[in-house]
Amino acid sequence: MSTAVTTLLALALTGAAAITAYLTAPRQQWLPRPWPTRPTRAVALALGMAALALWLHLLEVSTAVFTLFTLTMAVFVALPFLAVLRVIVRRPR
Repeated sequence: MSTAVTTLLALALTGAAAITAYLTAPRQQWLPRPWPTRPTRAVALALGMAALALWLHLLEVSTAVFTLFTLTMAVFVALPFLAVLRVIVRRPR
């Protein structure tokens, strides 16, 4: 697999892991009610481990862990703002 494809797959898995974990939070604003905690967090952990394996294939250990945590943190920060933006855009004028 090429480096570009592996990088894109690692990015997608990292984002999917963060989004899946976020949707279990009681105060998430994307769904009417949060997903069940235990099974969904297990899926998020599996996605995160798969992403980490790909990052480790591409980068050194410390860089791979830093990249995974930084991207996860960026998704956790962006999702609430995107939820507010979605409400603003859908609001009738």
